[in-house]
Amino acid sequence: MTIILGMKFRLCTFLIIAMVSTLAVMAQGQEDKTVQPPKLLSEFNPVYPEAIKDAGIGGRVTVRTSIGESGEVLSVDQPSGPATLCNGDNNDSRLVTLRESAINAVRQAKFAPAMKDGKPVRMTVWVTVKFGQSAKPVRGMETPAVVAVGVVTGKAISLPKPVYPPQGRASRARGAVPVEVVIDETGKVFSAQAIAGHHLLRPPAVEAACMARFSETRIDGKAVRVSGVITYNFMP
Repeated sequence: MTIILGMKFRLCTFLIIAMVSTLAVMAQGQEDKTVQPPKLLSEFNPVYPEAIKDAGIGGRVTVRTSIGESGEVLSVDQPSGPATLCNGDNNDSRLVTLRESAINAVRQAKFAPAMKDGKPVRMTVWVTVKFGQSAKPVRGMETPAVVAVGVVTGKAISLPKPVYPPQGRASRARGAVPVEVVIDETGKVFSAQAIAGHHLLRPPAVEAACMARFSETRIDGKAVRVSGVITYNFMP
Protein backbone atom coordinates (compact mmCIF):
# COMPACT_ATOMS: atom_id res chain seq x y z
CA MET A 1 0.00 0.00 0.00
CA THR A 2 1.23 3.49 -0.79
CA ILE A 3 2.03 5.57 2.28
CA ILE A 4 0.70 9.13 2.14
CA LEU A 5 3.23 11.58 3.52
CA GLY A 6 1.93 14.01 6.10
CA MET A 7 3.77 17.03 4.64
CA LYS A 8 3.95 17.68 0.92
CA PHE A 9 7.24 19.12 -0.24
CA ARG A 10 8.24 19.38 -3.87
CA LEU A 11 11.94 19.56 -3.09
CA CYS A 12 13.66 17.15 -0.80
CA THR A 13 17.05 15.53 -0.46
CA PHE A 14 17.66 12.50 1.75
CA LEU A 15 21.23 12.04 2.87
CA ILE A 16 22.33 8.97 4.81
CA ILE A 17 25.08 10.06 7.17
CA ALA A 18 25.78 6.93 9.24
CA MET A 19 24.08 3.94 10.84
CA VAL A 20 23.47 6.03 13.96
CA SER A 21 21.92 9.03 12.29
CA THR A 22 20.15 10.04 9.13
CA LEU A 23 19.83 13.59 7.84
CA ALA A 24 16.95 14.60 5.62
CA VAL A 25 16.67 18.08 4.17
CA MET A 26 13.27 19.33 2.98
CA ALA A 27 12.57 22.78 1.60
CA GLN A 28 9.96 24.70 3.61
CA GLY A 29 7.07 25.92 1.51
CA GLN A 30 9.12 25.78 -1.66
CA GLU A 31 7.25 24.88 -4.86
CA ASP A 32 9.49 26.53 -7.45
CA LYS A 33 10.97 23.65 -9.47
CA THR A 34 13.77 25.91 -10.69
CA VAL A 35 15.21 26.12 -7.17
CA GLN A 36 17.69 23.48 -6.04
CA PRO A 37 17.65 22.93 -2.26
CA PRO A 38 20.81 23.06 -0.14
CA LYS A 39 23.11 20.03 -0.20
CA LEU A 40 24.99 18.58 2.74
CA LEU A 41 28.77 18.72 2.26
CA SER A 42 30.08 17.26 5.51
CA GLU A 43 29.11 14.38 7.69
CA PHE A 44 28.30 14.99 11.31
CA ASN A 45 27.90 12.81 14.36
CA PRO A 46 25.27 13.99 16.85
CA VAL A 47 25.95 13.10 20.47
CA TYR A 48 23.86 10.09 21.49
CA PRO A 49 24.53 9.33 25.17
CA GLU A 50 24.80 5.59 25.89
CA ALA A 51 22.41 5.83 28.86
CA ILE A 52 19.69 7.29 26.60
CA LYS A 53 20.39 4.77 23.86
CA ASP A 54 20.31 1.86 26.31
CA ALA A 55 16.97 3.11 27.70
CA GLY A 56 15.49 2.62 24.23
CA ILE A 57 14.94 6.33 23.66
CA GLY A 58 15.51 7.48 20.11
CA GLY A 59 13.74 8.34 16.88
CA ARG A 60 13.61 11.39 14.65
CA VAL A 61 14.25 15.00 15.68
CA THR A 62 13.30 17.64 13.10
CA VAL A 63 14.57 21.20 13.24
CA ARG A 64 13.94 24.30 11.14
CA THR A 65 17.19 25.50 9.59
CA SER A 66 18.01 28.70 7.73
CA ILE A 67 20.92 28.42 5.30
CA GLY A 68 22.53 31.51 3.76
CA GLU A 69 23.85 32.31 0.31
CA SER A 70 27.30 31.00 1.21
CA GLY A 71 25.94 27.77 2.68
CA GLU A 72 26.41 28.93 6.24
CA VAL A 73 23.87 27.85 8.86
CA LEU A 74 22.18 31.05 10.03
CA SER A 75 19.76 29.60 12.57
CA VAL A 76 18.40 26.32 13.90
CA ASP A 77 15.19 26.22 15.92
CA GLN A 78 11.74 24.64 16.45
CA PRO A 79 12.86 21.10 17.33
CA SER A 80 10.18 18.41 17.33
CA GLY A 81 10.46 14.77 18.35
CA PRO A 82 11.89 12.28 19.10
CA ALA A 83 9.48 9.44 19.94
CA THR A 84 6.62 9.90 22.41
CA LEU A 85 7.26 8.27 25.79
CA CYS A 86 4.04 6.35 26.38
CA ASN A 87 4.09 6.66 30.17
CA GLY A 88 6.19 9.73 30.66
CA ASP A 89 6.66 13.44 30.29
CA ASN A 90 7.45 14.47 26.75
CA ASN A 91 9.63 17.20 28.14
CA ASP A 92 11.66 14.45 29.80
CA SER A 93 15.27 15.59 30.17
CA ARG A 94 16.45 12.73 27.92
CA LEU A 95 14.23 13.91 25.08
CA VAL A 96 15.44 17.47 25.60
CA THR A 97 19.03 16.20 25.40
CA LEU A 98 18.41 14.59 22.01
CA ARG A 99 16.73 17.74 20.69
CA GLU A 100 19.71 19.82 21.80
CA SER A 101 22.09 17.27 20.27
CA ALA A 102 20.27 17.48 16.93
CA ILE A 103 20.37 21.30 16.98
CA ASN A 104 24.10 21.34 17.76
CA ALA A 105 24.87 18.78 15.05
CA VAL A 106 22.98 20.75 12.38
CA ARG A 107 24.67 23.99 13.45
CA GLN A 108 28.06 22.38 12.77
CA ALA A 109 27.07 20.92 9.40
CA LYS A 110 28.42 22.31 6.13
CA PHE A 111 26.05 22.95 3.23
CA ALA A 112 26.19 24.06 -0.36
CA PRO A 113 23.60 26.83 -0.69
CA ALA A 114 20.28 26.59 -2.47
CA MET A 115 20.48 27.71 -6.10
CA LYS A 116 18.00 29.64 -8.26
CA ASP A 117 18.75 30.60 -11.84
CA GLY A 118 22.38 29.68 -11.25
CA LYS A 119 22.72 31.99 -8.23
CA PRO A 120 22.94 31.04 -4.53
CA VAL A 121 19.93 32.03 -2.44
CA ARG A 122 18.97 31.87 1.20
CA MET A 123 16.52 29.09 2.07
CA THR A 124 14.80 27.70 5.14
CA VAL A 125 14.63 23.90 5.26
CA TRP A 126 13.55 21.19 7.68
CA VAL A 127 16.41 18.94 8.74
CA THR A 128 15.65 15.57 10.35
CA VAL A 129 18.21 13.70 12.43
CA LYS A 130 17.48 10.08 13.32
CA PHE A 131 18.83 8.54 16.49
CA GLY A 132 18.76 4.78 15.85
CA GLN A 133 18.68 3.00 19.18
CA SER A 134 18.39 -0.63 18.11
CA ALA A 135 20.38 -3.35 16.42
CA LYS A 136 19.95 -6.98 15.47
CA PRO A 137 21.54 -9.61 17.73
CA VAL A 138 24.71 -11.20 16.36
CA ARG A 139 25.67 -14.75 17.28
CA GLY A 140 28.57 -14.81 19.72
CA MET A 141 28.26 -11.12 20.60
CA GLU A 142 26.57 -9.36 23.48
CA THR A 143 22.82 -8.80 22.99
CA PRO A 144 22.12 -5.09 22.25
CA ALA A 145 20.05 -3.06 24.72
CA VAL A 146 17.22 -2.84 22.16
CA VAL A 147 16.80 -5.57 19.56
CA ALA A 148 15.33 -4.74 16.13
CA VAL A 149 12.67 -7.28 15.12
CA GLY A 150 10.86 -5.57 12.22
CA VAL A 151 7.06 -5.91 12.11
CA VAL A 152 5.78 -6.66 15.62
CA THR A 153 2.04 -7.17 15.11
CA GLY A 154 2.45 -10.95 15.13
CA LYS A 155 3.47 -10.80 18.80
CA ALA A 156 0.54 -8.60 19.83
CA ILE A 157 -1.64 -9.70 22.75
CA SER A 158 -3.79 -6.57 22.51
CA LEU A 159 -3.76 -4.20 19.54
CA PRO A 160 -6.40 -1.44 19.96
CA LYS A 161 -7.62 0.30 16.84
CA PRO A 162 -6.90 4.03 16.58
CA VAL A 163 -9.77 6.51 16.80
CA TYR A 164 -10.46 8.18 13.46
CA PRO A 165 -10.16 11.94 14.30
CA PRO A 166 -13.08 14.17 13.25
CA GLN A 167 -10.70 16.55 11.45
CA GLY A 168 -9.29 13.65 9.48
CA ARG A 169 -12.74 12.38 8.54
CA ALA A 170 -13.82 15.86 7.48
CA SER A 171 -10.82 16.21 5.17
CA ARG A 172 -11.10 12.56 4.04
CA ALA A 173 -7.56 11.85 5.21
CA ARG A 174 -6.68 8.23 4.57
CA GLY A 175 -3.86 5.79 4.12
CA ALA A 176 -1.23 3.94 6.13
CA VAL A 177 0.51 5.31 9.21
CA PRO A 178 3.56 3.26 10.25
CA VAL A 179 4.57 3.75 13.88
CA GLU A 180 8.01 2.83 15.22
CA VAL A 181 7.73 1.42 18.72
CA VAL A 182 10.06 0.25 21.46
CA ILE A 183 8.53 -2.54 23.57
CA ASP A 184 9.90 -3.13 27.05
CA GLU A 185 10.80 -6.44 28.69
CA THR A 186 7.23 -6.97 29.94
CA GLY A 187 5.56 -6.39 26.56
CA LYS A 188 4.40 -2.82 27.21
CA VAL A 189 5.08 -0.12 24.61
CA PHE A 190 7.72 2.22 26.00
CA SER A 191 7.83 4.75 23.14
CA ALA A 192 6.15 5.36 19.79
CA GLN A 193 6.70 7.65 16.82
CA ALA A 194 4.76 7.92 13.56
CA ILE A 195 7.30 7.91 10.74
CA ALA A 196 4.97 8.63 7.80
CA GLY A 197 1.31 9.13 6.96
CA HIS A 198 -1.15 12.03 6.95
CA HIS A 199 -0.36 14.52 9.71
CA LEU A 200 -3.93 14.40 11.07
CA LEU A 201 -3.74 10.63 11.44
CA ARG A 202 -0.38 10.39 13.18
CA PRO A 203 -1.45 11.37 16.75
CA PRO A 204 -4.25 8.76 17.04
CA ALA A 205 -1.94 6.12 15.57
CA VAL A 206 0.70 6.89 18.21
CA GLU A 207 -1.94 6.88 20.96
CA ALA A 208 -3.20 3.45 19.82
CA ALA A 209 0.34 2.09 19.63
CA CYS A 210 1.02 3.18 23.20
CA MET A 211 -1.97 1.14 24.39
CA ALA A 212 -0.88 -2.05 22.59
CA ARG A 213 0.48 -5.02 24.54
CA PHE A 214 2.81 -7.76 23.34
CA SER A 215 4.22 -11.06 24.48
CA GLU A 216 7.73 -11.01 25.88
CA THR A 217 10.73 -11.42 23.60
CA ARG A 218 13.49 -13.57 25.06
CA ILE A 219 17.03 -14.13 23.85
CA ASP A 220 19.06 -16.82 25.58
CA GLY A 221 16.31 -17.00 28.19
CA LYS A 222 16.48 -13.29 29.02
CA ALA A 223 13.60 -10.86 28.36
CA VAL A 224 14.80 -7.97 26.16
CA ARG A 225 13.52 -4.70 24.78
CA VAL A 226 12.67 -4.75 21.10
CA SER A 227 11.96 -2.20 18.42
CA GLY A 228 9.66 -2.66 15.45
CA VAL A 229 6.84 -1.18 13.41
CA ILE A 230 3.04 -1.23 13.71
CA THR A 231 1.16 -0.03 10.63
CA TYR A 232 -2.36 1.39 10.95
CA ASN A 233 -4.59 1.81 7.90
CA PHE A 234 -7.17 4.59 7.94
CA MET A 235 -10.15 4.63 5.61
CA PRO A 236 -12.71 7.52 5.69
